[in-house]
Amino acid sequence: MLDGNVVDLLSLAAGALCMSIRPLKRFFFKNQLKSLFNRRDCIFDFLNGTTLIAFGLLVATAFSNRFLYLALQSKLSIAIAGAVGLIFVCGEFLGDPSEA
Repeated sequence: MLDGNVVDLLSLAAGALCMSIRPLKRFFFKNQLKSLFNRRDCIFDFLNGTTLIAFGLLVATAFSNRFLYLALQSKLSIAIAGAVGLIFVCGEFLGDPSEA
């Protein structure tokens, strides 16, 4: 049976996996314009990757109370996903109107 710790570990693993995709693409497609690892890209990709499991879990709560219970147990993943979501929404709402 899954519990909150497993969800948190899966979220961290998804973040690490997503963080490694961009450097692998740069290596295999021989994009010499940028270095393989960029600190900003790694942080951005890691945070986006960690939210995938939590956002998927939140969607699944509409279908089963078991998923709701699981979401309530995985506070770290839900908190990270909520923070990234909040930053994204505030950035869209308060962002530069000339970018539209």
